[in-house]
Amino acid sequence: MPLPRVERKADGTLTVIEHLPEDAPACAGRIKAFHGQFALLVRALAYILALGGEGLKTMAGDAVLNANYMLARLAKGGATPAYPEKHCMHEFVLSDESLVGTGVTTMDLSKHLLDCGLHAPTNYFPLCVSGAFLVEPTESEPLERLNEFCDIVIEAIAAAKEGPEASRHLHEAPSHLPLRRIDEAAAARKPVLFCECANTAHGHKV
Repeated sequence: MPLPRVERKADGTLTVIEHLPEDAPACAGRIKAFHGQFALLVRALAYILALGGEGLKTMAGDAVLNANYMLARLAKGGATPAYPEKHCMHEFVLSDESLVGTGVTTMDLSKHLLDCGLHAPTNYFPLCVSGAFLVEPTESEPLERLNEFCDIVIEAIAAAKEGPEASRHLHEAPSHLPLRRIDEAAAARKPVLFCECANTAHGHKV
């Protein structure tokens, strides 16, 4: 854990540690699970305080506007909303109805987005939607970025409908990343959670 550290002494008082002794352990130890991811909580609190009440209201409105804009644009471009009769809040779900019979899957679309330098949406959730493609644009994304995402998905759906030759690149994606398609089921069932790396501060391996 980086310095400075705040530690509790035997008498219950707190002290700030700015320099570590040579025999200090290389690991801070276990962080209790109920604390959650502390850095994430600090980041969220800082964001809330920076925006203030009016800023939070504007931010929430922007997120909802972005999601509904993308939903409408994708629906017009050939994608299939899971709930076409409803407006969405900050996220929306597409089904794979527009891909039926093409051989192209939701996963193919997501891997293609990675090739294009975009973050892939959540796939196959919720489970009640066939081939679910859950998109959650953030409030901070500019219109150009939203349109870029929509253009890529619309073009991919058109390529899928055109035939196997036109959609070959979708099946092969990602082709521009160091790793290709990973066995995600095996990774979830048999995770490898060990990394051996040198701790330069104390010469330990963790």
